[in-house]
Amino acid sequence: KIEREPANIRHILQYHIVVNEHRSSDFRNGTIYNTLLNEQLIISPHDDSYQYVNDAFFVEPNFFASNGVIHAIEHLLIPPLLPLRTPSDTLDKFELLPSSLAQESRRLESSNDNDNDSLPTILEVIQQRDDLSTLADLITTASLEKLFEEASGVTLLAPTNDRWNPHVVNSLKADPAALTEVLLYHVFDAVLLSHKLQDALLTSVSGQPIFIDVRRNGQLQWNQVTHIASPDIMAKNGVIHTLDSILVPPSNLLVTAQAAGLSVFARAVELTGLADDLTDGTSITIFAPTDQAFLEMDQNLWNDKNSLRQILLYHMVDSLLMFDDFDEGLVPTLNGEAFDLKYEWEEDVDPGDGLYYFQVSTDGAILIDLDKVASNGILHQLSKVMIPSTLL
Repeated sequence: KIEREPANIRHILQYHIVVNEHRSSDFRNGTIYNTLLNEQLIISPHDDSYQYVNDAFFVEPNFFASNGVIHAIEHLLIPPLLPLRTPSDTLDKFELLPSSLAQESRRLESSNDNDNDSLPTILEVIQQRDDLSTLADLITTASLEKLFEEASGVTLLAPTNDRWNPHVVNSLKADPAALTEVLLYHVFDAVLLSHKLQDALLTSVSGQPIFIDVRRNGQLQWNQVTHIASPDIMAKNGVIHTLDSILVPPSNLLVTAQAAGLSVFARAVELTGLADDLTDGTSITIFAPTDQAFLEMDQNLWNDKNSLRQILLYHMVDSLLMFDDFDEGLVPTLNGEAFDLKYEWEEDVDPGDGLYYFQVSTDGAILIDLDKVASNGILHQLSKVMIPSTLL
């Protein structure tokens, strides 16, 4: 129910127009087009049968005209920040409807209720569901009710009751700061519908990163361990996905390495004075050799801290590199040299959920564990210690 102002109608029309001629054969999944409204449309698959622009599938593409091409789509596309009519039906007050909720709003249009008022808020959904009562209690304890009642365009990842250990719950209630951090780590200030999600490193409301991985079977995985149990529970002010486990806010790279069993790497970092870099540094990617890899390294290198430091810096990159960012070629490192990253194809080696793995450098080092998310970077495990050319 859109205010029937000429400006609004104009904005809607501009949102459906893209400069230049784009035929359906040009469409590629993930392609983003800028519209005349200066807002973006994205091409994406919804299932094996249809291709979508935003949340509307193409009904019939490629009506050719003398000055362009027309594609018929399922329904109207609503720009992200278009004013909606409020219950008072006045212009001095309006809601902002996130674009990914537009389809739900259109469905509700046929009801007698006003707009999204027929839907409960996120807080009301949580309070009404028996399987989310623990989460509701923690939100009350942390005094976060207002966030889930009044904020708009919110996504909540909601662990169900059976995923909360009673000892963890009591510990969090005794530490308000930790409780707030954990809860906000499950919240995004955007509406994320499950079928729209792609592999990405996202930032939660807590300011900490979360890695989402769309597996080959379509299952969504958060930080490599947590899955969505029930997706797309729509609310007046956003969407809820229930989870099969609790998301734990990540620690810094050094703690993450220790937790991953990379104790020798962590000890080498401390010996060479790099601990502060891994604790306080930002946007660092580490290719960390396993303990076994360090045992197979020339042990004389432990006697020269400067050489050991250069080896460790040769395994660090000053940017965030997830698995999906990898490409063949040279990767510059913090010691000033670059190692070579290349594909190797092998049926029985499958660390990346594919029929290939990445080999790093001429040393034959293989990436064996990928995409560990830390608060200040990314950690990958490596099967062998790489030696920079200056030490050969």
